Amino acid sequence: MKALVLEAYHHLVYQEVPEPVPGPGEVLVQIRACGICGSDVHGLDVRLPDEADRAELHRIIYDELVVGVIDPDSRRRVVGMVERCVADGATGVVAGCTEIELLIGPDDVPVTFLPTARLHALAAVDRALAD
Repeated sequence: MKALVLEAYHHLVYQEVPEPVPGPGEVLVQIRACGICGSDVHGLDVRLPDEADRAELHRIIYDELVVGVIDPDSRRRVVGMVERCVADGATGVVAGCTEIELLIGPDDVPVTFLPTARLHALAAVDRALAD
């Protein structure tokens, strides 16, 4: 199975891990979705675009991407947002809105890129084929 593993402070790796096997007195619980509360995360510092960049990103998502518009200028602006976050210490990008993957991908950014739409689709296929 795939998991996002915190190998060291500030070092997350999306990798294959063994399926857990419960021991005596333990149970294995299947999780279909989860969230991470920022106050519970240790070793993970989140960098967000500034307020103006977040407003522009929102505009790009809802005025362009959801209606099928892929604008090279918007791609450059979003890559610039990522680069500013990287300059501030970001070591990875979570494409938390599935439409973002229509605009940028791993070859567009200088750090680890986690494509949530693709990861969810792969997990759904793995789940469907496992049944």
